Amino acid sequence: MESYQQEYREMEPDDAKLWGDDGSGVEGFVSGNRLTLNENFELVATTTAANAFTVGEVGYLVAAGTITMADADAVASVNPLVVMALGTIAAGEEGTFQMPVGKKVTVTGHGFTVGAALYISGTAGELTSTAPGAGGFVRIVAYALDANTLYFTGGGGIAAGS
Repeated sequence: MESYQQEYREMEPDDAKLWGDDGSGVEGFVSGNRLTLNENFELVATTTAANAFTVGEVGYLVAAGTITMADADAVASVNPLVVMALGTIAAGEEGTFQMPVGKKVTVTGHGFTVGAALYISGTAGELTSTAPGAGGFVRIVAYALDANTLYFTGGGGIAAGS
């Protein structure tokens, strides 16, 4: 049996990358933004806030690549990728948001709108950006980050379609 010695080195959290360049010249979250690990080695997104946020407030990823306040009265703001502000962020400024646990998956030309919530489809094994209707069950399992990238979270609870 062969043996090997693995090298270890200390690194700062901001040095840790969850994924590298995917060939497009853009790293991470949405074009121009990045995902890093914070000092607690948690997955975070550094991106521009469309609204002013204080720590603990939640927002969602919009097609423009910014984070906007989430509101339970607007289904369009609770279905996309929801994140939490980790500090005070002025409107139009870059800030850090906590990401849900997930994994970036390259799916070239998937055809979904950036920021869209993706549901388990009524067609076995497929994803859809349309919530299942009556007789189906609703479970968001991924989000479209860009034209060739999905962010798979596995989703949360399940609700009956209406």
